[in-house]
Amino acid sequence: MPRFAYGLSAGSTDCTPMSDPDSHQDIELNLLDGESLTWLIGGKQVVLARDRFTMFWGAVPHQRLARKRVKSLSFIHIPLSWFLSWELSPAFIKAVLSGGMLVERDMKRSSIDRLSFAQWSDDIASRDSVRLGVALMEIRARLMRFQTQFASADVSRAGGGKLIAAARYIAEHYTDELYAEKIAEIAGVSADHIAGLFRTKFGTTIPEFINRHRVWHAQRLLMTTHQQVIDIALSSGFGSMSQFNEIFKKYCSMSPRDYRKRSNQAG
Repeated sequence: MPRFAYGLSAGSTDCTPMSDPDSHQDIELNLLDGESLTWLIGGKQVVLARDRFTMFWGAVPHQRLARKRVKSLSFIHIPLSWFLSWELSPAFIKAVLSGGMLVERDMKRSSIDRLSFAQWSDDIASRDSVRLGVALMEIRARLMRFQTQFASADVSRAGGGKLIAAARYIAEHYTDELYAEKIAEIAGVSADHIAGLFRTKFGTTIPEFINRHRVWHAQRLLMTTHQQVIDIALSSGFGSMSQFNEIFKKYCSMSPRDYRKRSNQAG
């Protein structure tokens, strides 16, 4: 069975309050089964109500503070590069990447979302390429419906600071040739300073952060297209086939060709 993209996952938690903030590189979708859950995200408290579909970018430090009669919180993580490939509206993408938590306003969708989250979780856990493909199409369709609430989103409320600016720039340009100096310029700090922020907040280096996005991009193309491997390598941002093979194997424990072969066999 192939190893799917790092970060793609689904499950649930009992919402035990977190002692420290968390951060990751994925887009996180949540659905609460309980009366209320209080988050601290991007330095602001957000109180979620029962059966309310929410989403946020995990790069923004987030922490569960308190819960009230909560059974569980269902979650789905989507690699950011996949989210950006779904051709959603610029206003919606900006709202997500600007550091706030987006909350569904239409409570009539609650029963549908409960059933959908359960199905998507089962599909992702199955590791079956056909079921996974269907789940991702349905999640994308759900976000396309959700984005209509943010056609002219006011994102002035969301901060994120220097680290978020740098991470967002990488997420939007990882297929290009990237330089530490340019990333630092976008963040408005020195190259050493932004590198230190990535290590302390994300637990990784800037090159590793970039490479993970490129590998996610390549995995999606290997699974869903018939493009030549060399074309996938170059379109994902790798400079050569040897570099692609080396980095892909580091993160996926197999070559790109083996990954495609096993994905096809699983489907």
